[in-house]
Amino acid sequence: MSLGVLYCVAGCGRPADVRHHVVYQQELRRVAGRDRARGDALRGDPRGMVPMCNSCHERHHSRSKPLPLSVLPDCAFVFAVEVLGSDRAFNYLGRVCSGSDARLDALLSEEAA
Repeated sequence: MSLGVLYCVAGCGRPADVRHHVVYQQELRRVAGRDRARGDALRGDPRGMVPMCNSCHERHHSRSKPLPLSVLPDCAFVFAVEVLGSDRAFNYLGRVCSGSDARLDALLSEEAA
């Protein structure tokens, strides 16, 4: 059974070549610490990954064209909060992605409540 072609979440129209970790792997390793099984589970959680083409992925990481927050699925925000907590997720996503998104603003509101 084929699931079909996944396209780059950045909206370029090209097929996806990679799964980009919304919360970078190095951060997931830091969060997991010495718990290797937890680290593997976090890095493999599909909620924390989005499909991207190689070109957009490279531009995101080089910061020449960061991934807009607006293209992230809701599950990526949920995953970031579960892993980092609301306040850290707000700061982290705001730093590694571009633009604004009401879902990110909601994270800050949740932290204040």
